[in-house]
Amino acid sequence: MREFLSHHREAPRLKGVFTLSLFLIVTGFLLLVLLVAANYFYTVGIARGSSAMDVLAARDPLFTGADFDKDEDREWWRRQPFETLVIRSADGLALKGVYLPAPIPSLKTVLLFHGYRGAAQMMAGFARFYHDELNCNVLLPDARGHGESQGRYIGMGWADRPDVLGWVREAEKKAGPGAKIVLAGVSMGGAVVMMAAGEELPSSVRCLIEDCGYDSVQNEFKYQLKRLYGLPVFPLLPIASLICKLRAGFTFGEASCVAQLKKARVPVLFIHGAEDDFVPPNMMWSCYEACASPKRFWLAPGAGHGLSFQTQPEAYKRIVEQWMAETMDTRP
Repeated sequence: MREFLSHHREAPRLKGVFTLSLFLIVTGFLLLVLLVAANYFYTVGIARGSSAMDVLAARDPLFTGADFDKDEDREWWRRQPFETLVIRSADGLALKGVYLPAPIPSLKTVLLFHGYRGAAQMMAGFARFYHDELNCNVLLPDARGHGESQGRYIGMGWADRPDVLGWVREAEKKAGPGAKIVLAGVSMGGAVVMMAAGEELPSSVRCLIEDCGYDSVQNEFKYQLKRLYGLPVFPLLPIASLICKLRAGFTFGEASCVAQLKKARVPVLFIHGAEDDFVPPNMMWSCYEACASPKRFWLAPGAGHGLSFQTQPEAYKRIVEQWMAETMDTRP
């Protein structure tokens, strides 16, 4: 009878221990799954040379759009006597770019920043326009973590800010005293330009031209998680952001074009495709409204992501040329 009562009293305690153990095992397993998933998302989104075949980039029209890299642009690129330039980043990376002087000697230089997981040559069509039609020197860097530049992760515009300043100094050297510099970029390159807008840019930088950049890395990844993967934002994105902070030095939230544009002092032209479903147009409006410097926008009718130049070439050229004419002599 005594043994029966002892077992009877012990049963609830054993059941509680079993329940707690099961709870801890399940919770630990779920946390492990979340950590693996978040690390995978970081690897796909930020790490260089992702074995996941660059899922986000594969859906970007800058890579799949047949009109982006035209045969005549590729041929033009092959014919140019580009000079290879190398600068050293603040954190010790060797960053490479190519430079082409204007057909007629000019003080105007356009720095062209490419998109996500791209490279300098992907901006061939834009370089051809600025060089051949506007008689500008063109300098096209490979962003950190891209092309021939060093770097184990993609800066998404945020880590690229000091790199932009380094390329500006290089452009000043090439053009000489009185240099007039334009910062222009498409897609992630547009975000690079906008994030640089909040820095102390030298007076040689006369205007910025951003084309379809996102308003923040946080919002862009949030949008893509839902659109491409159908996954919930929480808790996957916060964990991936923490991993990014530990490995790349920044969180998705702090990498904000909106925050940087509030400090902008250089005029900014905002361009966006009206039919962009990769970086939705509402992101442009957020950036435009936040911008503290003189600004203008153009929403290109019928254009998808990064395709405003290809969809509306004459309007694009006219607007850019007018913008440069108005701003190149406005800073002291």
